[in-house]
Amino acid sequence: FGTIAGIVKHIAEAEWWYFDRINLVADWNVLPTDPFEALKVSRANTLVRLPDIAGSTHITNELISERWSPRKVIRRTLWHERDHINHISQILATMK
Repeated sequence: FGTIAGIVKHIAEAEWWYFDRINLVADWNVLPTDPFEALKVSRANTLVRLPDIAGSTHITNELISERWSPRKVIRRTLWHERDHINHISQILATMK
């Protein structure tokens, strides 16, 4: 992810992928190819789904050798974005 746009696209796809683990993504084909538009669509899905999963203790069957719950999805989403925000900050610091 050598560019900020590449990182943004990765964040959007990862967030989409995480919510897909708990069957809360309708269609992968609706995620735009433009990184910033993809993030808008992915984030909109997340915001719409949050009230549905609040307080849920449901755990999906194992997918890719992992068990997934709404709590795990939120935890991973937040950690992943925070990690890449730091990556973007490092790129911006080298541009000064």
